[in-house]
Amino acid sequence: MNEIGKKKRLSQEELAESAKVNLRTIQRIENDESEPRGKTLNLICGVLDINTEGILEK
Repeated sequence: MNEIGKKKRLSQEELAESAKVNLRTIQRIENDESEPRGKTLNLICGVLDINTEGILEK
């Protein structure tokens, strides 16, 4: 997900704010400590303008 955020020129903080997701959640996802699911996944994908498969491929 980190590469996608960089392509969109979003920092972790900006992504978290835009997706209305906790910053620590974004950090855990980017550090492969957890995978986004359900509502969180949909919110992040909406901000990044990608489908759910696109974020889970990495």
